[in-house]
Amino acid sequence: MRLAGIICEFNPLHNGHALAIGRMKAEFPGSGIIAVMSGNFTERGDAAVADKYARAAAAVAIGCDAVIELPVCYAVSCAENFAQGGVKLLNALPDAEYLCFGSECGDIKTLKELAALLDNEPLEMKDEIKKLLKEGAGYPAARASALLKYCIKNMPDLDADAVNHPNNVLGAEYIRALHASQSKISPYTFARQGGGYNDEDINCLFPSAAAIRRALKEGVKPDESVCPKATADYFAAHEPCFTQQLFDMMRYAVAVQSRDDLSKIRDMREGLHNKFAAAAVRATSYDRLIDLVRSKRYTTARVKRLALNVLLGITEDVYARAASCPPYYRVLAVKRSSTAVLGAIKSGGYPMLTRLKDNLTCPHDIMPSVELDMRADRIYGLINPRAEGTSMLILD
Repeated sequence: MRLAGIICEFNPLHNGHALAIGRMKAEFPGSGIIAVMSGNFTERGDAAVADKYARAAAAVAIGCDAVIELPVCYAVSCAENFAQGGVKLLNALPDAEYLCFGSECGDIKTLKELAALLDNEPLEMKDEIKKLLKEGAGYPAARASALLKYCIKNMPDLDADAVNHPNNVLGAEYIRALHASQSKISPYTFARQGGGYNDEDINCLFPSAAAIRRALKEGVKPDESVCPKATADYFAAHEPCFTQQLFDMMRYAVAVQSRDDLSKIRDMREGLHNKFAAAAVRATSYDRLIDLVRSKRYTTARVKRLALNVLLGITEDVYARAASCPPYYRVLAVKRSSTAVLGAIKSGGYPMLTRLKDNLTCPHDIMPSVELDMRADRIYGLINPRAEGTSMLILD
């Protein structure tokens, strides 16, 4: 069975996502559509506004045949590692033929050129990155600025503006991950419609997930003008979850660790553990904690991921052991008429987890990652009790 995959968060799933899945089904008729989706925590360092099973059910309702979970070690990482984790799962599916994603440019040639440039940074670009880092810029901003400068000067045929858009950069990371793994999977992109990745305007055509999260934070529940019925129905019946609800637990997680232990948290570099520990004492809210730590060098998203790493206990060693595990497939939801997709997943020979008890009986070599997933779910369950105790959903 041919498979087309999409790596996603659906936080929450909105009408732009539904349009993307519709395009995949039209472009690859007869193929199974598999979504590799973040679980209860996301790449921006946030708790998902709806639990992973609710989001997976909404994805099946708009046309996905199956939704599998991206292990948390990748889900709460930077774009490069996020992409590598999703590609790792798709690569292990023998029938996976395409990786689909939205981008601002909608042009695969441009994204391949961008990926090639990132894979082989010219000396001029490397020197510019070093210069900007010395001036206090964070690495993502320094790389983006250096890349833009290089493209404008040396690659007039490349749409230099492409490097300024987050989904273009993520698309390039997908292509890099495919290339690095010598994947047989072909990348396929389509132009995003409506609000941009960071656009918080709820009134535009196809508002972004960021806009819907902002509205939810302000007490405005989304309706079917901005999201599919399954998402609207979920928020009509349930309150959204926000990372702020975990603030006291984050402060506790900092307080019970020595400075030496805190320094071992993943990405806690350059003495940042001292700043983080001091901020946890001073801060009276989650937003204030992030503000006290972030800087020109350390972006808001990076600091939020650091806070999650502290809460989840993700040290450099924990991450390394989890990321080195073989692929496994935690199936969150599947369409009843598409259960043949489960056979396609099994055909790769890697573990498939569909029931809660599978967490305890899974092969030893995937246990470091599975245990981290379970820990993340238990912590998320403290702010969303319905998130725990669920096995694979089979939906009409």
